[in-house]
Amino acid sequence: MTSSIFYLLSSIFIIIITAWIIINRKDNAIKREHSKIETERRATQRNERELQINKYHQIVRQLKDPLIQNLWRLCDESATAGLIDSLGIEQFNVSDNAKYIVLKISWEAKNDALSQLALKRLTHKHAITIAAEYSLSLHNVHCDALQLELTFSNKDENAHLGVPLSDDEKPG
Repeated sequence: MTSSIFYLLSSIFIIIITAWIIINRKDNAIKREHSKIETERRATQRNERELQINKYHQIVRQLKDPLIQNLWRLCDESATAGLIDSLGIEQFNVSDNAKYIVLKISWEAKNDALSQLALKRLTHKHAITIAAEYSLSLHNVHCDALQLELTFSNKDENAHLGVPLSDDEKPG
């Protein structure tokens, strides 16, 4: 009888140990899965944070660009005069190739004829200022209720795009 009780107790003990091992394995598997998910989530957050930081640095570089500063002044004057309602999501697009510099702004402007005329005059004023300041030729101006596109070309092939002329180099 003692041996049967011992056999019964040892069987129960083995069953308990086996159950405990199975439960721990399952818990460990769940913990590993949660850890893996958490690691992926942190990596995603880190990547998103890096993208935001890179976008911020790109915006800061663009805002320090004198051409962009001139466009901001144009937008500020246009908004102050009540000629534009809002700027688009992609506010500024600057493309610079060997032949042209193209500055684009997407916006929502007033669509009545008087506001459009005032906006075009203000745009031309700023475009001429930019052209004179950077020794560029104003190639094209497209201004409507949805966007502004200014295209400049180099007056001199040796001139550096985007670098303002010194006071000695400016004409007259």
